[in-house]
Amino acid sequence: MGWPLALGPGATGEINRTSLCRFRPTYTAKATWESAFANIRKAGASRAVISTDLGQTINPPVVEGFAMFAERLLDAGFTAAEVRTMAVTNPTRLIEE
Repeated sequence: MGWPLALGPGATGEINRTSLCRFRPTYTAKATWESAFANIRKAGASRAVISTDLGQTINPPVVEGFAMFAERLLDAGFTAAEVRTMAVTNPTRLIEE
């Protein structure tokens, strides 16, 4: 089954059935954390993928940034299981499909 992709903050598109949320647009204030959280909630954690687009010298290191992203999600009320689903399970499913 394919996943129609709707992009989250910092990208174009509308929330459909899947949300891709990246760290850097929220970290650099190009998009709000609230909009990222709303996009994820609208799609549902089972249909969302979180990632970073870090690696530039002006941004946090990838591992540190991803940990910051997970922390923000936990602070916003997402469970550790939901964060793992969005960070590990769903990306794995996309690759395997």
